[in-house]
Amino acid sequence: MRRGWLLAMAISMFGPGVQLAAAAEAPAAIRLVQAPAWLERGGLRHALAPGRALHNGDRIVTGSGARVVLGLAEGSVVKLGADATLALDDVVVPATQDGLFSGFLDVVRGAFRFTTTVVGRRRAIDARVRSATIGIRGTDVWGKSEAARDFVVLLEGAITIERDGREYALDEALSLFMAPRGAAALPIAPVDADDLAGWAAETEPQAGQGIVDPDGPFVLHLASFAAAADATRLATALDAAGYASETSRMSRAGSVEHRVSIGGYASQADAVHDGARLAMRHGIEVPRVERRR
Repeated sequence: MRRGWLLAMAISMFGPGVQLAAAAEAPAAIRLVQAPAWLERGGLRHALAPGRALHNGDRIVTGSGARVVLGLAEGSVVKLGADATLALDDVVVPATQDGLFSGFLDVVRGAFRFTTTVVGRRRAIDARVRSATIGIRGTDVWGKSEAARDFVVLLEGAITIERDGREYALDEALSLFMAPRGAAALPIAPVDADDLAGWAAETEPQAGQGIVDPDGPFVLHLASFAAAADATRLATALDAAGYASETSRMSRAGSVEHRVSIGGYASQADAVHDGARLAMRHGIEVPRVERRR
């Protein structure tokens, strides 16, 4: 009974995501960010913002307690956990709906989850988890690369895994592939219910913990300054810390203020959470939360 309840809970946490709404030419786009997280592109590193289009060669990096959800152009969803790095390579977006969407996801470290949300689309996607390469055609799979091991859980569908010149086929739901670092892979076995329940939470966004998405109605106003340089200084510090902010110029009582804000919070609790955290770290006195009209 306990095993069935835990498995049901874990699978519910892995429910289908919202489909991508990004420019057709972009291989992927960011659906959701729970900071801190960064986008590395062309030798530069900046805070990751929801709605941002992704291209080949981009790397997503998440910090402590972070979550990121991105949508591929063919409709699949990828979720990243904390302290993870994902590189997007060789993604080819077909010109027609019946064309083959192909690409390579390199999970350098951390936990990820890939879910196919559109049935019938042609896809050939490989995901590498350090020492193992997963062939994904249409499935629901969770994996993680740790210092001592790589492991993959098949939640639904079928996958192939290649490691050290050997191929493994997984076609039974809730199967576990475990590969200790520097040693042979263990025999494929059913995943332990307690382990799955714990792993499931690692890639799921956490309500009230700073979730930001393109349609989030709440704005966190962090601070206002008389000098534009002071606002830029705070925004730059936030960017380095993995929080994407905006600066705006406002007129109030005959004077000009330069305000630093973060928009798109999914709930007031999400905004309050980040407000308290950032106020402590950056010496901000009283952040204010406002709902967009």
